[in-house]
Amino acid sequence: MKFALFTVSTPTLSPEEVAPKLREYGYDGIEWRVVDEAPNPPGMGFWHGNKSTIPMTDFSGHVERMKTLAGDNNLEMPVLGTYVRSNDAWGDIEAAVQAAVALGVPKLRINVPLYDGTQPFRPVWDKAREDYKRIEELVAKNNVQALIEIHHGTICPSASATRAFVEGLDPKYVGVIHDAGNMVH
Repeated sequence: MKFALFTVSTPTLSPEEVAPKLREYGYDGIEWRVVDEAPNPPGMGFWHGNKSTIPMTDFSGHVERMKTLAGDNNLEMPVLGTYVRSNDAWGDIEAAVQAAVALGVPKLRINVPLYDGTQPFRPVWDKAREDYKRIEELVAKNNVQALIEIHHGTICPSASATRAFVEGLDPKYVGVIHDAGNMVH
């Protein structure tokens, strides 16, 4: 078994600080958090002001830095922790896939839509399934795997819902992150 850390859990450390710490503590890998954050967030925490976050809009400018930090610290990069969703603009989804390819990461998170019950569920589900069929084609062409995180507040808040969602999709190109913490929430 190997252990990797998602950098959302290291909000006070820069990438240059977190990578050597992971090596020191015996981790095998690092999952970079990649998302654009609002400028000047109030305070610092996991979700806002996280120093270990790599911005999506300037991702290409960080690829060599991320590769070097991982390589110099003998860390694998098993997954790219993006915050792109299947109902985002297609260009954003393509950019996330290209980011994973540029970094040489075999898997990336492409989550399903949020859901709060204010609109009928079935049309959201059906559209997301269609979107994910298109995503499956994109990741297959790029030889990476898209991962759906089981997460409260989405159309896939449970293992059973996520299992139904991925029915008929190729597991070589579409996988699931079993997130027990989010399921409890």
